[in-house]
Amino acid sequence: MGLHLIFFFSSFLSLALIHTIATKFFLYWKYLWLDIPVHVLGGITVALGISILPFFKISLPKKYATLFAYVGTAVMVGIAWEIFEVASSVAVVDDGYVIDTVIDLCMDALGGALGYGIVQSIQRL
Repeated sequence: MGLHLIFFFSSFLSLALIHTIATKFFLYWKYLWLDIPVHVLGGITVALGISILPFFKISLPKKYATLFAYVGTAVMVGIAWEIFEVASSVAVVDDGYVIDTVIDLCMDALGGALGYGIVQSIQRL
């Protein structure tokens, strides 16, 4: 469980630091591609977050600890994030919004899958 916590908090802190710096210095608007790796890292962070639930005495049945569950959860968090961006007027809903959102959610899914792979690797140690 210790490695799960280390990986989760490392991922979470990296994500928070990158997002804070990117927002403060308008890097998301200057480098439009920056959103892509941040969404991948977000998906990884969500997957690692699922893996630390037992630390908080929250146990998922093994049948729910699947690749589909990790990816699905990452995508659901990504959808919530996209709604937050629109509601807080961070995202501009224009002609490119739909394709950008689809790419973001695909990157969340990729991150969730990578995170699942990381979790499986940690569990084999």
